[in-house]
Amino acid sequence: MKKTFKKLSLVIAVASVIGFAVGCETQKNDEASTSSKEQIEALFDKMAPEMQTFTIDPTQPNTITGEDGTVITIPANSLVDANGNPVTGSVTISLQEILSIGDQLTSGVSAVSNGQFLSSGGEFYFTATLNGKTLDVDPSNPITVVVPADQVDSTMQVFLGDMTNDKEGDSTVNWVLPTDTTTQTDTSSYINYQMQYSNDYTIILSNLYQSGWYNIDCYVDWNNLIQELVCEINVNNNEYKEEIDFLLKTFYKEYACVSYKQNTGVVTATQSLIAYEYWMPGKNATVIVTGKGKKSGKLYYGTYTFTVNSNSKPVINLTMVTEAELKTLISAL
Repeated sequence: MKKTFKKLSLVIAVASVIGFAVGCETQKNDEASTSSKEQIEALFDKMAPEMQTFTIDPTQPNTITGEDGTVITIPANSLVDANGNPVTGSVTISLQEILSIGDQLTSGVSAVSNGQFLSSGGEFYFTATLNGKTLDVDPSNPITVVVPADQVDSTMQVFLGDMTNDKEGDSTVNWVLPTDTTTQTDTSSYINYQMQYSNDYTIILSNLYQSGWYNIDCYVDWNNLIQELVCEINVNNNEYKEEIDFLLKTFYKEYACVSYKQNTGVVTATQSLIAYEYWMPGKNATVIVTGKGKKSGKLYYGTYTFTVNSNSKPVINLTMVTEAELKTLISAL
């Protein structure tokens, strides 16, 4: 079944721990927050799009269709080894589709190019391997990838994903153009491609990128970004009277502009905090807060949608949810 791409953006804002204690108690809370952050991230990992694998005979023509509608057409003898020779044997195709708001929220794969926001038409991971070795494509016999879209934008280009680490040491993807030789970390594996725009995005790949990450994007020119906003988080019916570690994220449904920042905070009954990182003035934003109770282990969730300006103060009301409910809520965004 075709799954259409919903334009989105996610700015993962910094949420700081604010003055609950000092000295050893502060260190204790920081350690607890880190633990809860890891638990929340692990929960998102469980909800993230799965890596799909397919086994093919490369000497025969193959068409692979992903669960969310991405179609990969691989001609016979298209896949080659490091010496350019067509391969034989059982080849493994790996595919991960990131085509919705929920996919981006849970996968953590951002849409940012060297700190600049991108508007995305869909992201995917695609590799072909034989006996653990990554294969390439015969340029005279290219592979075709069709990515489903509900609206096609002819300004979109293919960006390649370089794996990097942010300041907190978390792994993230930085998107670069194939022609951007100044910022690519691996200059040995540029791709040559053609792009076609019809009812979907069609990419004709004459070779493959080593990291396996591809994104259909265009740059978005936003100026005068707001660097911080004060947010207020309330807890509805905090029956356990407990502290809640939380993760604060923001998306702009109209676009696909993702920041890789991701930090936690702690809330009791009401918490005011400074939320940093690139707020878009004049744009409609939705703040999402996911929390986990320190005592009960229960999950909390809340959202708030508003038009961003320098005086904005998002107020997010958290309600207890089950894991299944959280998955449904995020999938529905």
